[in-house]
Amino acid sequence: MSFVSWLDAKSFCEALTEKEREAGTLPEGYKYSLPSEAQWEYACRAGTTTVFSYGDTLTSKQANFYGKLPYGVEEEGDYLEKTSEVKSYEPNPWGIYDMHGNVYEWCLDWYGEALPGGVDPKGVDTGDSRIIRGGTWNRKALSCRAAYRYSTYDYVRSYNIGFRVALVPEKRE
Repeated sequence: MSFVSWLDAKSFCEALTEKEREAGTLPEGYKYSLPSEAQWEYACRAGTTTVFSYGDTLTSKQANFYGKLPYGVEEEGDYLEKTSEVKSYEPNPWGIYDMHGNVYEWCLDWYGEALPGGVDPKGVDTGDSRIIRGGTWNRKALSCRAAYRYSTYDYVRSYNIGFRVALVPEKRE
């Protein structure tokens, strides 16, 4: 989804949690949420240690971004000038689609200088803006790197920001 603010995305996750609870289809002790920044990167990398889950290069045959500026290769590619349909590109090694490019994705965390490291580290407790990850259709491949971090205000709605829902233990946040 795009044109949703962080506030909209958070409200969606809360409403989905309530709906699934009422239907009896939500596992006990779980809720729907935006992924934390660490969870997002873990899912994006899918067990790899390379710049992208596909390796150390990225072309417009692998993700939707400004294809004239690929990463790690000289070959310019296509620039679609819009979002692409989900599953237009190959999934990462864990079968998750569109982690690189298409739209930035809201993360639960406030923007801070860097995560502290460790297993599932938590970001800072307050801030001025929220983390967005993944790159987007109108930016160069550099912004699609698994480690690339960007942020914007939680009320912003944009044509190039969307969100992904995660099922997480209730105690997280």
